Amino acid sequence: MKKKYIYLTMTFVFACILGLKASPTYLRGQAKQAWNYDFETAKADNLGDRPNHYDLKLNGLAWSMYAVRRTGGANDFANGKYAARIYGSKMSMKEMPYMAMTEDKVGGIGTVEFVYRAYGEHKASQVAWCVQISEDKGEHWETIGQPFTPKEEVQTFHAKANVETGRIRIVRTDYAVFDYAAAGKFDAAFNLDDISITDYEAEAPNRPSIIANNDLLSFGEVNKGETKKLTLNITYKNLNADIALSLMGESAQVFSLSADKITVTEANGTANIDATFAPQALGTYQAVLKLQSGETTTEVQLMGKAIRKAGEFTYSGGEGTKESPYLISTAGDIEDLSLAVDTETDYAGRYFKLTKDIDMSGVSNMKPIGNNFGTSGTTLKAFSGTFDGDNHKITHLTMTFKGKNNIGVALFGILKDAKVMNLTLADCHFEADAIVASVASVLVGSALHNCHAGENVTVKARLKPYAGGIATSAFLSPSSITDCTSRVSVEAEDVAVGGILGLNSVQGTSISRCINYGSIHTNSNFAGGIVGYVESGSLNIDDCLNAGDIKAESYAGGFLGMGLQSSSINIRNSYNIGRVEATDPNGAFDPIFSTAIKTEGLIINTQNCYYDKALYSGNSVGTPYARAEMRSQEFTEKLNGDRAEYVWRRLVGVNDELPVPCGEGEVITHIVQTAMAMPTLNIVDGHIAASDGVRILSIHNVTGRRYATSSKLPAGIYIVALMPAKAETPLKVKVIIEAN
Repeated sequence: MKKKYIYLTMTFVFACILGLKASPTYLRGQAKQAWNYDFETAKADNLGDRPNHYDLKLNGLAWSMYAVRRTGGANDFANGKYAARIYGSKMSMKEMPYMAMTEDKVGGIGTVEFVYRAYGEHKASQVAWCVQISEDKGEHWETIGQPFTPKEEVQTFHAKANVETGRIRIVRTDYAVFDYAAAGKFDAAFNLDDISITDYEAEAPNRPSIIANNDLLSFGEVNKGETKKLTLNITYKNLNADIALSLMGESAQVFSLSADKITVTEANGTANIDATFAPQALGTYQAVLKLQSGETTTEVQLMGKAIRKAGEFTYSGGEGTKESPYLISTAGDIEDLSLAVDTETDYAGRYFKLTKDIDMSGVSNMKPIGNNFGTSGTTLKAFSGTFDGDNHKITHLTMTFKGKNNIGVALFGILKDAKVMNLTLADCHFEADAIVASVASVLVGSALHNCHAGENVTVKARLKPYAGGIATSAFLSPSSITDCTSRVSVEAEDVAVGGILGLNSVQGTSISRCINYGSIHTNSNFAGGIVGYVESGSLNIDDCLNAGDIKAESYAGGFLGMGLQSSSINIRNSYNIGRVEATDPNGAFDPIFSTAIKTEGLIINTQNCYYDKALYSGNSVGTPYARAEMRSQEFTEKLNGDRAEYVWRRLVGVNDELPVPCGEGEVITHIVQTAMAMPTLNIVDGHIAASDGVRILSIHNVTGRRYATSSKLPAGIYIVALMPAKAETPLKVKVIIEAN
């Protein structure tokens, strides 16, 4: 009996122990499972020094991470020897960047804390991150604490989760929409160290939370000008303040919400919010919906793509009239214009206006606006409207085509009875087998005014003729090109390359007040600084400047490369300062045009034309002039002659202050020579000092760079604006500072 009693007692005690171990009260009395990691053993724990994918144990807890490495560089922050460096993007990305637990932490999750700082080399390119918690083994995630963007200073992240079962992860806040596959470089890295996670505390207040049924609200494709509405379901717990709703991001204006707050009447509840996507221009749009109650926040990514409804071209607004032109505000609008002219309309009598600078780097395979692609060249799909660039730029447009049916390449492929004005191209490339330019390829009775092909624009005709810096060719009815400049590098394998126009074959075409700064080169036949080739008809070149280098195999001219019989050409009030060269020993070149091209029936008249005498020593139809003397009011007046219209001017910082026929800037007038300036100014150790009563207003060098009036200046020529004593208007003087 005693033995049986002992057995019963032991069984009771054992049962009590089992029950005690299973009870929450006992669990709360267990040794705490608080976890921390300071990365000092990162190398031993197999966290490598390359931002790859790692699955490893850190202080006994399983983690998975991508685009993470241990630190070790001078630009890293670490509280000790090592920390983690997490990249926002990297080359050849295969996953979203993250650092995530792959098992629930024993003892639950109370407070999460760590220190962080922007990686030194990436301090100007940081992105926002967030800490999230999952209570269902990673099926759903909820943001805790506030999203953070690393800065140069060391900061501390601190957030209370207080869940009995859970795991955490650190991710970009835009993880739902970030296109990691498109990342092209290592960037947006930050350092993280001294991470700690305390245990769940049953006595602590329940954690407030706002949970959306979706991290990403995707509207899909919506026709431009139409709307689409989606509903977001919100669940909230343990709140004591209303939830404020706000839209953030550059595209926030195309989204709207049915309310700007959710009224919280009880601590726990649900609500529905309608979000509407209403795009007015083509493109992909993203925004962030932020929901916040006190310190509790969550974010939802909004995404939608605006597409063009088949057969409709609405652009970014306007009605196409002169008073209300179609508004071109996006790269998609320009693509639409190309497609509309290619498939449906020439827009005769319609008006377009560019509203801002447009970057075309995301556009590929766009056809020229107006073209004869895929035909024998007899069917013209031309643009016949008016396009006003409103002095904006189109940049990073690349058009590269191959094949005999894909010629006539430029932004505008064919213009017929059209006008394009006030437009600049920069950082663009145009290439085809033949007939290539920058602004417009084929002109038929059209006008180009105040159009500029600026820095880093290239034009190349790979196999056949013609290429031009601004336009390729003028056919059928006369066209005009006025107040245009080209800095284009033009290259062609065959005949007729021009700095402004490649070819003219119509009576009455005119080019006036234009400048070519670009290099013009053909491996065959003819090239001209303004016009490459006049096949027939008549052409006037008035008030033009060539400052680019011209090179051709047979004939090269500063203004004209070649003209055929029955052509009539006038070149008036113009000058050339570019080098001209014929590569064939039997070829001919001239700073104006080569007299060797003159044949019976070809009429070329020149009047008041000049060239830099240092670049050509032969006999020319032009008048030689020293470059230094061209930088004078006297030479400017020679170009203007006795005309009532004052065309040629010298502008501060433009064309080395040689005269130009177009452009904007401060006009140089009444420049006083050095000797006259000396009573008013003194040069002391490179400093320009004014005498008593005289005030120096500004100092520029001849390329337009402005210097502080107190600067010590290097040797060179300077234009000094000053206000003499008792004078009412400023005076400009030229000062030469010589090297010691």
